Amino acid sequence: MKTLFLKCLLPLALLYGCISQQHKKKDTPENAADTVKAVTPVSKVGDDCVFDTSAYKFTSEKLFAYQKNIQFAWNDQDKVALVKLNEQDSLQLHIGGCYEFSWSAIFTTDSAAFNNNGYLLNKAAWLAKTFMGNGFDTKYSDCISNHLFTIDSSQKNVKALTIINKDTVITNKIYDVVLFERSGHRTIINIIGYEN
Repeated sequence: MKTLFLKCLLPLALLYGCISQQHKKKDTPENAADTVKAVTPVSKVGDDCVFDTSAYKFTSEKLFAYQKNIQFAWNDQDKVALVKLNEQDSLQLHIGGCYEFSWSAIFTTDSAAFNNNGYLLNKAAWLAKTFMGNGFDTKYSDCISNHLFTIDSSQKNVKALTIINKDTVITNKIYDVVLFERSGHRTIINIIGYEN
């Protein structure tokens, strides 16, 4: 219960921290390479990081692969791209890490979506296919489309989807719970996968 509660608070903390952050920058594919050099932390020889810490680079590349001329605000403190997809929907995307390399997508839409399980499942699969990589994209979307998951809806305004991974090979991939949450007038879908 405590773990689920903490997983619910994490997306909200990220959401409010990102929105309140004043440092915003609009990017286009033409100037993204110059911007990457300016804001992306570079792992130095001797750093303790296991993975490349270039979150801006990985995140912006995935966004530009999705839509060539996409505009987003970059929160350098939290290493998250903030994207207004349309009048109703927004996205927060982070790809990268130091000790764990993660793919994190937080999609926000109208609160009415919370009651539509078909919509929630389709959107979670779309988030995985579109914004994740390294096997997380296919594993999440395949498990959702093949109904290899359980949903815990024992908490009010929160549903937690756990995929059933039939692959018995031991790996360093962690398929986190997909959270669906109604918060005020918004529905939040949070999907995270990471390697350690």
